[in-house]
Amino acid sequence: MSLAEVYASCCKAQGSAEDGAVAAAMGSVVDHRLSLRGKGSLRPELGNICITDAALGPICEALKSNSSVFYLDLSYNRITDAGAATISRLLETNHSIISLSLDCNDITERGADTISKMLQVNSALKILSLRGNKIGRAGNLSLASVLQVNQTLESLDVGETDADCSAVIAYAAALAGNTALKSLNLDRLVSFTQQEEGTVHIAEMLKQNTTLTSLSMQKHGMTDFGVGRLCQALKDNATLATLDLSCNKITRDGAAELGRVLQTNTSLRSLQLNNNSLEDEGASILMKAVVGTNIDALGLAYNRLCAEGVHAVADGIRAHSRLTRLSLWGNPGLAGTTADADACRAIAGAIDRSTSALPDFESIDIQAYVVDGRALISHR
Repeated sequence: MSLAEVYASCCKAQGSAEDGAVAAAMGSVVDHRLSLRGKGSLRPELGNICITDAALGPICEALKSNSSVFYLDLSYNRITDAGAATISRLLETNHSIISLSLDCNDITERGADTISKMLQVNSALKILSLRGNKIGRAGNLSLASVLQVNQTLESLDVGETDADCSAVIAYAAALAGNTALKSLNLDRLVSFTQQEEGTVHIAEMLKQNTTLTSLSMQKHGMTDFGVGRLCQALKDNATLATLDLSCNKITRDGAAELGRVLQTNTSLRSLQLNNNSLEDEGASILMKAVVGTNIDALGLAYNRLCAEGVHAVADGIRAHSRLTRLSLWGNPGLAGTTADADACRAIAGAIDRSTSALPDFESIDIQAYVVDGRALISHR
């Protein structure tokens, strides 16, 4: 029987109405991926799915003995703690699902605790995303605790889950000895202190951890002091490849700290500093430091760069051929009434690689065009 047929049979056995959109999704599994994302995801090409706890019963029953679905996406639905328990029971017996996304549901600390207990016995799940669920401090502490025993999970996204500083410290403590997790997203703390204890503990963890390759710490209220502590750790860390510090309070001094560590660190490939306050001097320092490094992705959008800063970025792009992913939109030197004509011309020439041997940009958030002989920049 096909998965859709098994689902129909389970609905009948449980006395539940069959959901046509869910049945259609189950009948169109491609590359072992089952997408049951809800309509809240604003993806018009997706079916009109809205899964509740009650609707999860036959879905999980159909997947219990299934071995063809590896990636399960249940984001943007109305799954609560009861639904999290249903999913956890499924994953206690199903050993084929390696990726589970539950972004933006209604799971709280109780559901997170249930999922944590499941992770103590599940040895198949490698990717877990709970982004946007309000699991709070207690839920994050439960997940951090299980990382001390689970050696299977490789990627964990708990961004926007109302974590606080104590939760970050708990994750740092767990990862000091964890040798499996490669990617951790801790975006947006609901509270942090001026002493930046969370960042300090993460920095200490990075001195010991040799597995983590991607770390996101957006919206941590991080200042140049916190960046300095991270940079001290990055002098000795040879594993971390992606670091996202967007939406913090980093200025030119933080840029200088990062610039210095880039002279010796060879593992870092992607550095995201969008929505900070580097300004012209910080951008100039950083771009000079980037040249000749392994950095191939850089985020400098919304950093108050005026003409001088944009020129510095343009010079850096020309000198650093490895750069193929760039975010630069939202800086006053590029658009609006504050746009500088010479700076726009410089950046337009730098990002145009059509006549050079340099590799094309894989991702870039600006594009250049000419109006009446004048170079203009727009968002892409």
